Amino acid sequence: MNASAEKLIAVFDVGKTNAKISLVDAALGREVWSARRPNAVIETRDGRELDVLGIEAWLLESLRQAPERERVGVIVPIAHGAAAVLVDHAGEVLAAPDYEDLCFDDVAEEYAPLRDSYSLTFSPNLPQGLNLGRQLYWLQSQRADRFQRAAHILLYPQYWAWRLSGVMSAEVTSLGTHTDLWRPHEQAYSQLARRQGWARMMPPQRSANDRLGRIRPEISAATGLDAK
Repeated sequence: MNASAEKLIAVFDVGKTNAKISLVDAALGREVWSARRPNAVIETRDGRELDVLGIEAWLLESLRQAPERERVGVIVPIAHGAAAVLVDHAGEVLAAPDYEDLCFDDVAEEYAPLRDSYSLTFSPNLPQGLNLGRQLYWLQSQRADRFQRAAHILLYPQYWAWRLSGVMSAEVTSLGTHTDLWRPHEQAYSQLARRQGWARMMPPQRSANDRLGRIRPEISAATGLDAK
């Protein structure tokens, strides 16, 4: 097959400062197109939230306008750590906390003794919400009504994979980024995650190399990408 006819890889990279979508020609070893969007947090009465709805709207519009979008064969979502999105049984987003919100320091003292030891999780005790467990604890204790509606906890890269494919998953490199939720040597959730009930809200684990599925029909309709 001619290199120009090879499928393109769409790399969707959600950083804290910017989001970027790139089309990469693996056969030629180069990026053929990209678009970038500055990210900003949303101030709500319940704290600072990641702008997941704004990012998604931008992504779909960018893909719709991308040249040679008909050649896209794979979408690879990447996202920053210390972030998760809570969704309910209907798939509605309930919370997407910003780890830089100072509100998480309000529960630091009571949260600290609940953590598994560093020797088991390799998660240092970090400020604000840089330990994802502290974000979850804050939501569970300070916003109990909202937390009780949550059915699933999706780590941030896997949230975007779910939005694109409809398949929920968890993945160990996301779980292991100073979350307080994972014991690497045991390949198991921490006592904290199990005791607080968070482990059972996590989807089945998949490898980072796994292909989760095809894009949702509504994503295909919004972007012009081939869903087959």
